[in-house]
Amino acid sequence: MKKFILPLFLLCILSTATFAQDVILKKGKYVDRETGKFYSGTFTEFDSLKRIVSVTCINNGLLNDSTVLYYPSGTVKEVRAYANGQKHGTWKSWNEKGVQTALASFTNGKKDGPWYIWDDNGIKRYEMFYRQGEKSGLWIIRDEQGNEISREEFK
Repeated sequence: MKKFILPLFLLCILSTATFAQDVILKKGKYVDRETGKFYSGTFTEFDSLKRIVSVTCINNGLLNDSTVLYYPSGTVKEVRAYANGQKHGTWKSWNEKGVQTALASFTNGKKDGPWYIWDDNGIKRYEMFYRQGEKSGLWIIRDEQGNEISREEFK
């Protein structure tokens, strides 16, 4: 009986991994492995322990709407926004304790709008702003206590 347990366990893992990978990235677009057609729908990626790694919205082979990435604990790690395969909208990140560590903004694939970075204790360390991919506006850097140490204006 013991001789069958390990091979059966390995077979289950391999078949699950193969089954979980029904969507592949091919030449920059997500494709249904079985049909070869551009994938549309929600794709959930799992690790070898069947924990959710990410949930991604795809339309006609391109990232669209949101992608949510998870820590192995199940806590949300990052939320990304896309439109027609390009970064578009607000991206947010958190550490494993649930403290927000980043907020970024994109428009049509370019950095556009406010960007903030917090340390693991929740202290805002960086405030930045972009306009169509270029540094713009007031940029502020703070130390570990949250005291301003640098300020620069970009036009």
